[in-house]
Amino acid sequence: MADQVSEETQALFDAADLAIARSKEIVEQSRRVHAACAKELRAQERRFMFLREARKPN
Repeated sequence: MADQVSEETQALFDAADLAIARSKEIVEQSRRVHAACAKELRAQERRFMFLREARKPN
């Protein structure tokens, strides 16, 4: 009986470890996506700034 409880407890800990690892992967992926979006937004802002300056009368 104790072995069964121990095995079940170990299985729960293993599942928890997997869930934590997956959560960390998701957070890292989210950070990468956010960084890529922020980089693209900055590039777009630079393009718009250039176009605004180019359209200004001298």
